[in-house]
Formats: sequence, C-alpha cells, structure tokens
Amino acid sequence: MPTFSQAVVDGRIIINVGLSVRAGEPRHGFRALLDTGAQSTAISPNVVGQLGLLPTGSLNLVVASGQTIPTFQYSAWVDIPIQYPQAAPEGGTNFFSGKELSVAGLIYNPDGYDVLLGMDMIGIFHTTIYNNMIILSN
Repeated sequence: MPTFSQAVVDGRIIINVGLSVRAGEPRHGFRALLDTGAQSTAISPNVVGQLGLLPTGSLNLVVASGQTIPTFQYSAWVDIPIQYPQAAPEGGTNFFSGKELSVAGLIYNPDGYDVLLGMDMIGIFHTTIYNNMIILSN
C-alpha cells in the first residue's frame, strides 16, 4: 500500500504539498503544517498570490484562541506526495493523492509553512502517529 511517513520534529509535522487551481494543472510546492485540531485547511496570502486564486466567498474563521476572524474562502486542489513502498516500479518515485478543497485564507504568512492542513484533507488518509512518526496511507 502506498504510504507517506514523516518525523515529528519539535512537536510539529511539516510536509511538502502540491497546490494548484484545479486537478491536472501545474502544481506549486508549499510547506504545510498538519493540524489534527483544525477542521479545515487554510492557506497563507503567499499561496493565494502564487496561485492567483480569487475568492469564492467569505467566512468567519475560528482560530485556536477562540477568536473569530473574517476572511476569504478559496477553492484549490491539494496534493500530498505518497511514496511507493520498496517494490516500486523502476523509475517510480512519487505519486500524488489529493482532492479539491474549499480553503480558508489566513490573514498572515506563518513562519515556516504556508498551508495549514486540517482534517478535511488529513481525514482522506489512514493516519497513524507512532514512535515520533506520522504515517499516511491510502
């Protein structure tokens, strides 16, 4: 079964993801923080600018502090690279597994990542956190 694994470093899981305006379009690479406490995925102004996204609506985003922040909503295709196991076909390295999401716009550019991956994305995978590693498989 194809899987992706990443070490938990300093209590955070940062992975590289691909985002595009829609499926099949060129991907742009971004660093993402996996946040199992977030219901939805959110993107920084940097992502909005690089992809040229236009708002599809607005929403009130409730952040970890409980504060409600008005922001824009966007539509984007989000991909996580899932690696083949050791028996990968010759030359095979990665394939991507993802989906189109309605994402919230962050009002700031976080330090160290541009995408906050919430359970709307994480939940499409079988997720295991064990021995300071996260393992995603589909």
